[in-house]
Amino acid sequence: MTRAETGAGGARASLGGIVVAGALTAFAACEQPAAGTPQVPDEADLTARRSLLPARRGYLLKDESFERGLLPVVRTALPRPKSTGHWSAKANARLTSQDSVAGDVSLEVNTLSTRSNGYAYQDFAGPASCDFVLSFSVKALNGRATANFLTDWNRGRGGSTPVSRLYFAEDRTEFTAWRGATATLEPLSLDEWHLIEVISRRAYGIQLLFVDGRLKAEVTSTPSLTSANGTVILGDGRGSPRRGWYRFDDVQLLTLGDCK
Repeated sequence: MTRAETGAGGARASLGGIVVAGALTAFAACEQPAAGTPQVPDEADLTARRSLLPARRGYLLKDESFERGLLPVVRTALPRPKSTGHWSAKANARLTSQDSVAGDVSLEVNTLSTRSNGYAYQDFAGPASCDFVLSFSVKALNGRATANFLTDWNRGRGGSTPVSRLYFAEDRTEFTAWRGATATLEPLSLDEWHLIEVISRRAYGIQLLFVDGRLKAEVTSTPSLTSANGTVILGDGRGSPRRGWYRFDDVQLLTLGDCK
């Protein structure tokens, strides 16, 4: 498992290092950090104790599995229009019935041979201070892609407040929490579906990344000041295309516990 944290020296990552033991234990146990230095739960323990997290409450996204069969392509100039309650696409993103995890279709983004980027996005309004679980299935077919949860998106003009970011490439996967540290881990295996889960506890400044049910990274950072205007973006949102071919399905964003 990769651990990364942001400190006085900036972001750093290490494999298997011990970082903020008390906060990590409290994160897993859903209780306040205790005095002293509790034992750090190992990967199996953390994985098993996910069930102790507060109940998953609010579903912030709609049409998680793209089963409505609607993905309007935005062709207007910047800024991108709001897409609340449904998915919209920026070129080179489409629904495909070739394979899926949930239902009959999935989202496909292919910028391998295009001159522009491509992505799907959905906006939502939700409590800004919530703990959350972001989960989705992804299949890497070639190249690079990203999955972003952010707030205060400037509708494609370069500004936003990052919450969670995943970058998938041929040689690595990167996981960044808020504006802080980035954990680097092994790339996804090609041509098979993988379940991605990000669990965030804002009060402790911790986000955990699970891949196919196994804890892969722990990132500690100072949470960004966010608003209630959130967006999830899947695919290739870079100004020039990253050159990737990916599929996404069953995209969920849930709040944890009683959040206002």
